[in-house]
Amino acid sequence: MAEESPKRQGIGSLEIGLRILDYISSAAKPPTLKELSGALDLSPSRAHKYLVSLLRKNYINQVNQTQYTLGNSSLTLGISALRRINPIQLSYEAVDLLNEETDKTVSVTVWNGSGPLVIKWLDSSQPVAVNVRLGAELSALNSASGRIYLASMPQKRRRELIDHYYRQSRTL
Repeated sequence: MAEESPKRQGIGSLEIGLRILDYISSAAKPPTLKELSGALDLSPSRAHKYLVSLLRKNYINQVNQTQYTLGNSSLTLGISALRRINPIQLSYEAVDLLNEETDKTVSVTVWNGSGPLVIKWLDSSQPVAVNVRLGAELSALNSASGRIYLASMPQKRRRELIDHYYRQSRTL
């Protein structure tokens, strides 16, 4: 039902309100009434009426008396949507499609505290010499997955893991 159907009648005023929220959420900085009305091709007085309703229901906040940003009700809506998303399932669907379309070996990993853990593995139909299987813990430093996780970590935690890795490798 995500696709718009021109044959079905909707509530035009609701759609305008949602366009306003979309614009505010995607704006680089909180827009003014003038910017908003111009971008959405609404008269300032008409746009203002929508803004008043969105303010009353806390979907937007007014900042600096002239600008608008998303409010707590918008945040609550977004968090509720996030709660309903299963990121593992989404990643499984994405790698299934990637494997099918490219015939490449693909995997899904999660960070287990010290390194990437392989939770899904799909082989290519082509022979590939790889010594990784489902459930394997990969090196944080010597695997592409590990390096991706390290790159996105806070510097302090990354440094701790790298130092730990080098201390361990010296004792082996």
